[in-house]
Amino acid sequence: MMLVQNLVESNKMFNKKSKKGISEILALISLITISLFTIIIIWNLNKDLIAKSPIEFSCFNLMNSVSMNNVCYLNNDEIKIEIKRNFDNVKIKKMRISFDPSSSLWEISGKKCSDIRMQEKKYGNYCNILSPGKEIYYVINTIGLEKQKKAVLSIETENQICFIDDKDIKINC
Repeated sequence: MMLVQNLVESNKMFNKKSKKGISEILALISLITISLFTIIIIWNLNKDLIAKSPIEFSCFNLMNSVSMNNVCYLNNDEIKIEIKRNFDNVKIKKMRISFDPSSSLWEISGKKCSDIRMQEKKYGNYCNILSPGKEIYYVINTIGLEKQKKAVLSIETENQICFIDDKDIKINC
């Protein structure tokens, strides 16, 4: 009888200890779950704001990102402009090229161009904006314009238009 009584008492103590351990585990799991839900809710509320806010670049940053390396006449009616773009996150809307002394403006915006061609392509194709980390040349048809002396490159982003560079135009490439 004593043996049965000892077994019953030890079983009661074991149940109390195991219940105490289970309640601590349940409290810990509840705390982790609440923390995860809080993080998920905060992330979901802020992810749209983070995705919609574009990275702002100053004109100074753009000047360090895009450059004209060489500008020269291919022939009497075509000017070749080599442009290099470093790796960046700038969303360029348009690249604008103008010449001095004329006030004519050429825009490269990813649309078809009748008087600009990229590298070995023909006029009338798409004039794509230079991708980050690339170097390319554009050829601009200047038929009817007097000899130009200087090329000016500007970049248009969503928020601003920035002067980037100007170069004297060499006579021959």
